[in-house]
Amino acid sequence: EDAEKLVHTLHAEFPHARLQQVDAGRDEFLAPRVRAVADALALVLTQPSSANNSSLESQPRADALLLAGLIGRDAELGILLPLLEEPDPVCGVYAVTGDVGIGKSRLLRALSDEARGRDATRFAFGEAIPDDPTPFGAVSRLIHSLAKAHRNLLEGLPDATRGELARIAPSIFEGAAPLEGDLPPEVARLRLFEAFTELLERASEVTVLVIENLHWADDSTLALLAHATRAATAPRLILSYRLEDLAAGQTTPKGITRPRVTINLSALPDDAMGELLSAWLDGDIDSALQGELVAQASGNPWVLEERLKAMLESGAVFRRKGVYEWNHSVMTLPDSFNDLLSHRIMTLP
Repeated sequence: EDAEKLVHTLHAEFPHARLQQVDAGRDEFLAPRVRAVADALALVLTQPSSANNSSLESQPRADALLLAGLIGRDAELGILLPLLEEPDPVCGVYAVTGDVGIGKSRLLRALSDEARGRDATRFAFGEAIPDDPTPFGAVSRLIHSLAKAHRNLLEGLPDATRGELARIAPSIFEGAAPLEGDLPPEVARLRLFEAFTELLERASEVTVLVIENLHWADDSTLALLAHATRAATAPRLILSYRLEDLAAGQTTPKGITRPRVTINLSALPDDAMGELLSAWLDGDIDSALQGELVAQASGNPWVLEERLKAMLESGAVFRRKGVYEWNHSVMTLPDSFNDLLSHRIMTLP
């Protein structure tokens, strides 16, 4: 979690850095956290390095990980595809879990790409963030995303529902107001929870709803989702989170009932990691170098890409006559995930 916060801090320091090479239509559907992390890292990774080997011909694009297609997750994608079936999707709460960098957001983006290819179901994304100062922050972001996908759906909600949801997303339901009255706190909360449940049911008819990083959600968000996932009759909701960040003994975030389907993303096999390298690089790669990169990454795509980029920047990897080679005399990187992120921050100009 400390490593993840470093990424968010980096992005906060450079809020105007944007990925210019990501297709606008595709970028609209990227999960917010993916955009934030990509923007932050792209700022750093595209800085020139004085240590680059003079024989380096070219480097992979800074956004290679985002633009590469889904590799090694066909089975997992197949499990989620029934959510897109029309007119009878297989509804329910779906969970996607796995370590940081293992590919949860990439899998969900691939699913949204598939939906756009079918020109049918749309996606709306929300996310929880560390130490979020906004109650119901993840749900508020989800509603804002939903407003972009289906503004008419929100405008068609009953006035009472819109008024309650204005507590969470006032700018979306501007002019709406909750019912007045001196209600006990538990009654007022139930009104809000039921309003969101109604929104979840209506939106699920035409939209797949996604909330990422639920392990960071505050208690108010978890209580709201716990109520809605129990009460909704046919939700199309995907929740992503990391099991290791849940309370001891928990397999789902606090209060969330057991999902219909849980997909736990494990480490990618070596052959899939090799395919990722081929997708990122525009040339052949020395077999010993590929073996070392794959072994160090332990099946984690993000770690693989970070190690490759750092080695390119340091001159430990260079391209000569169309082949990426390994300069053994140049030091590369420490092993730990935190040190990878610290390396990125230390290389800021």
